[in-house]
Amino acid sequence: MTPYLLDSQGEWQAAWPPFSVVVGKNGRACIKREGDGCSPVGCFPLVQAFGKEKAPAIRMPYLHIEDLEGVDDPDSRYYNRLVHRAKVSDRDWESSERMENFEVEYAWGVVVGYNWEIPKPDAGSCIFLHVWKSSHVGTAGCTAMEPEMMRKLAFWLDPACHPHLLQAPKDIYEEMRQF
Repeated sequence: MTPYLLDSQGEWQAAWPPFSVVVGKNGRACIKREGDGCSPVGCFPLVQAFGKEKAPAIRMPYLHIEDLEGVDDPDSRYYNRLVHRAKVSDRDWESSERMENFEVEYAWGVVVGYNWEIPKPDAGSCIFLHVWKSSHVGTAGCTAMEPEMMRKLAFWLDPACHPHLLQAPKDIYEEMRQF
């Protein structure tokens, strides 16, 4: 993965050298389905950060993972949303990820705005950038990296710059970079 910035001439410049990531344990998918173990292909906004620190001095909107759940129940009105369980009186989900149970992986993370604006049931949910288990273990559909890089990325991202994740096979990626 390589973070890029637009320079004053409108050209993409690498912000720092490439670094390793892992994607879904079943690879990437152009058409994603809930529970398929694939990371989505495309260009997606980076919505907000989360983690186990109470209130880090980062620029992205931030959620502390204590009592936070990623709702992956397609029948829930909270599908593909992060919610603080104690603040929801009308819980209608049967399935969710209790974020604090993943203290290592979710020490730092960023919500990828995949299926985000108007979530389509069963199209995939709770796609994040987060800390990896190891460089040899794929995710359930997220993109993961070593802890130091995830932390660096969380502090570097600036919502005023409208950050996005462009994730695709190399040939498609090179075509998409032209825009």
